[in-house]
Amino acid sequence: MTTRRRPSPEQPAPADHTGPQDAEQVLARLAEDLRRPFDPVLTDPTRLRLQAALQAVPDGGAMSFTALRKVLHLTDGNLNVHLKTLVAAGFVDTEETWTGRRRTTYYHATPAGRAAFDGHVRALRAVIAAAD
Repeated sequence: MTTRRRPSPEQPAPADHTGPQDAEQVLARLAEDLRRPFDPVLTDPTRLRLQAALQAVPDGGAMSFTALRKVLHLTDGNLNVHLKTLVAAGFVDTEETWTGRRRTTYYHATPAGRAAFDGHVRALRAVIAAAD
């Protein structure tokens, strides 16, 4: 015996398609969305989290190495390696300040980094939408 599930009030009913042409259009759009490339620099989860943290800082703002380490719960070495990769890719810029003999390094997302992050998020959303 087969039972049909009724959509819950929060869940919209599936759309009725009028024919195979509609299905072809849906599949073509899905295929196009899934071809969006992931950014190879941001496929690493730690670098993605780092870029997301810097993305959350308004334009003109920055986060110190210490703040990033605390927020993301990373070791100095791990954070340093991933920040160097993001800097080398042009996604992050640095600024050093000195107070007496103490140096503080600040990091901020570049326009290229913001664009790469936004593109990567769009690609992730396309994959998630395809799975729904």
